[in-house]
Amino acid sequence: LAAWTYYAVANTRWLRRTPHFSNQNWSLLTGLMTGAMALLATPVFLFHSGQTTVNGWTQFWLVSGGIALGGSVIGTAFWNAASRLLPLTLSGQMIVFETLFALLYNFIAEQRLPRPLELAAIVALAAGIWWSARRHPGLELPSKANP
Repeated sequence: LAAWTYYAVANTRWLRRTPHFSNQNWSLLTGLMTGAMALLATPVFLFHSGQTTVNGWTQFWLVSGGIALGGSVIGTAFWNAASRLLPLTLSGQMIVFETLFALLYNFIAEQRLPRPLELAAIVALAAGIWWSARRHPGLELPSKANP
Protein backbone atom coordinates (compact mmCIF):
# COMPACT_ATOMS: atom_id res chain seq x y z
CA LEU A 1 0.00 0.00 0.00
CA ALA A 2 2.81 2.38 0.87
CA ALA A 3 4.67 1.65 -2.38
CA TRP A 4 1.59 2.17 -4.55
CA THR A 5 0.65 5.35 -2.69
CA TYR A 6 4.17 6.69 -3.15
CA TYR A 7 4.12 5.75 -6.84
CA ALA A 8 0.75 7.45 -7.44
CA VAL A 9 1.86 10.67 -5.78
CA ALA A 10 5.41 10.78 -7.17
CA ASN A 11 4.36 9.83 -10.70
CA THR A 12 1.60 12.45 -10.79
CA ARG A 13 3.89 15.18 -9.48
CA TRP A 14 6.65 14.25 -11.93
CA LEU A 15 4.27 14.25 -14.90
CA ARG A 16 2.94 17.67 -13.96
CA ARG A 17 6.47 19.10 -13.55
CA THR A 18 7.63 17.77 -16.93
CA PRO A 19 4.92 18.45 -19.51
CA HIS A 20 7.45 18.02 -22.36
CA PHE A 21 7.21 14.24 -21.82
CA SER A 22 4.08 12.78 -23.34
CA ASN A 23 2.24 9.97 -21.60
CA GLN A 24 3.48 7.60 -24.29
CA ASN A 25 7.14 8.69 -23.92
CA TRP A 26 7.03 8.23 -20.17
CA SER A 27 5.31 4.86 -20.61
CA LEU A 28 8.02 3.71 -23.02
CA LEU A 29 10.76 4.82 -20.63
CA THR A 30 9.02 2.93 -17.83
CA GLY A 31 8.71 -0.07 -20.13
CA LEU A 32 12.41 0.03 -20.98
CA MET A 33 13.35 0.01 -17.31
CA THR A 34 10.88 -2.78 -16.58
CA GLY A 35 12.37 -4.74 -19.46
CA ALA A 36 15.88 -4.22 -18.10
CA MET A 37 14.75 -5.45 -14.69
CA ALA A 38 13.11 -8.49 -16.33
CA LEU A 39 16.40 -9.33 -18.03
CA LEU A 40 18.16 -9.09 -14.68
CA ALA A 41 15.51 -11.39 -13.19
CA THR A 42 15.95 -14.06 -15.89
CA PRO A 43 18.51 -16.13 -13.97
CA VAL A 44 16.39 -15.98 -10.81
CA PHE A 45 13.29 -17.12 -12.73
CA LEU A 46 15.13 -19.99 -14.36
CA PHE A 47 16.79 -21.10 -11.13
CA HIS A 48 13.61 -21.11 -9.06
CA SER A 49 11.35 -22.60 -11.71
CA GLY A 50 13.83 -25.19 -12.95
CA GLN A 51 12.82 -24.19 -16.47
CA THR A 52 15.91 -24.65 -18.60
CA THR A 53 14.19 -26.29 -21.57
CA VAL A 54 13.16 -24.60 -24.80
CA ASN A 55 9.55 -24.63 -23.58
CA GLY A 56 10.64 -22.96 -20.35
CA TRP A 57 12.45 -20.22 -22.24
CA THR A 58 9.53 -19.76 -24.62
CA GLN A 59 7.12 -19.45 -21.71
CA PHE A 60 9.43 -16.99 -19.97
CA TRP A 61 9.75 -14.73 -23.03
CA LEU A 62 6.04 -14.84 -23.81
CA VAL A 63 5.08 -13.96 -20.23
CA SER A 64 7.76 -11.26 -20.00
CA GLY A 65 6.74 -9.80 -23.36
CA GLY A 66 3.08 -9.81 -22.42
CA ILE A 67 3.78 -8.10 -19.12
CA ALA A 68 6.09 -5.59 -20.78
CA LEU A 69 3.61 -4.68 -23.48
CA GLY A 70 0.38 -4.92 -21.51
CA GLY A 71 1.44 -3.79 -18.08
CA SER A 72 4.31 -1.46 -18.69
CA VAL A 73 3.60 0.22 -22.00
CA ILE A 74 -0.17 0.20 -22.44
CA GLY A 75 -1.13 0.16 -18.77
CA THR A 76 1.32 2.91 -17.87
CA ALA A 77 0.08 5.07 -20.76
CA PHE A 78 -3.45 4.88 -19.35
CA TRP A 79 -2.17 5.46 -15.82
CA ASN A 80 -0.20 8.53 -16.92
CA ALA A 81 -3.20 9.94 -18.77
CA ALA A 82 -5.31 9.50 -15.64
CA SER A 83 -2.56 11.06 -13.51
CA ARG A 84 -2.58 14.18 -15.67
CA LEU A 85 -6.36 14.47 -16.00
CA LEU A 86 -7.62 13.53 -12.55
CA PRO A 87 -7.07 15.15 -9.15
CA LEU A 88 -4.31 13.41 -7.19
CA THR A 89 -6.79 12.25 -4.57
CA LEU A 90 -8.72 10.38 -7.26
CA SER A 91 -5.91 9.11 -9.50
CA GLY A 92 -4.43 7.08 -6.66
CA GLN A 93 -7.69 5.19 -6.33
CA MET A 94 -7.49 4.06 -9.93
CA ILE A 95 -5.00 1.43 -8.80
CA VAL A 96 -8.01 -0.52 -7.52
CA PHE A 97 -8.70 -1.40 -11.16
CA GLU A 98 -5.48 -3.42 -11.15
CA THR A 99 -6.97 -5.56 -8.39
CA LEU A 100 -10.29 -5.88 -10.19
CA PHE A 101 -8.63 -6.97 -13.43
CA ALA A 102 -6.37 -9.39 -11.57
CA LEU A 103 -9.51 -10.95 -10.11
CA LEU A 104 -11.10 -11.10 -13.55
CA TYR A 105 -8.02 -12.81 -15.05
CA ASN A 106 -7.99 -15.26 -12.15
CA PHE A 107 -11.64 -16.17 -12.64
CA ILE A 108 -11.01 -16.68 -16.36
CA ALA A 109 -7.95 -18.84 -15.64
CA GLU A 110 -9.89 -20.93 -13.11
CA GLN A 111 -12.92 -20.99 -15.44
CA ARG A 112 -15.35 -20.05 -12.72
CA LEU A 113 -17.57 -17.23 -11.53
CA PRO A 114 -16.84 -15.37 -8.29
CA ARG A 115 -18.24 -16.82 -5.09
CA PRO A 116 -20.79 -14.67 -3.22
CA LEU A 117 -18.20 -13.23 -0.80
CA GLU A 118 -15.82 -12.48 -3.68
CA LEU A 119 -18.60 -10.82 -5.62
CA ALA A 120 -19.52 -8.71 -2.58
CA ALA A 121 -15.88 -7.57 -2.29
CA ILE A 122 -15.75 -6.68 -6.00
CA VAL A 123 -18.97 -4.68 -5.71
CA ALA A 124 -17.60 -2.90 -2.61
CA LEU A 125 -14.38 -1.97 -4.42
CA ALA A 126 -16.23 -0.64 -7.47
CA ALA A 127 -18.75 1.21 -5.29
CA GLY A 128 -15.92 2.83 -3.34
CA ILE A 129 -14.35 4.19 -6.50
CA TRP A 130 -17.71 5.38 -7.81
CA TRP A 131 -18.59 7.05 -4.50
CA SER A 132 -15.21 8.75 -4.26
CA ALA A 133 -15.38 10.00 -7.85
CA ARG A 134 -18.83 11.47 -7.25
CA ARG A 135 -17.48 13.35 -4.19
CA HIS A 136 -15.00 15.34 -6.31
CA PRO A 137 -16.47 18.72 -7.26
CA GLY A 138 -16.40 19.59 -10.92
CA LEU A 139 -15.85 16.03 -12.07
CA GLU A 140 -18.58 15.13 -14.55
CA LEU A 141 -19.76 11.54 -14.22
CA PRO A 142 -22.85 9.99 -15.75
CA SER A 143 -25.77 9.58 -13.40
CA LYS A 144 -29.40 8.51 -13.66
CA ALA A 145 -30.50 12.14 -13.90
CA ASN A 146 -27.73 13.06 -16.35
CA PRO A 147 -27.14 10.19 -18.85
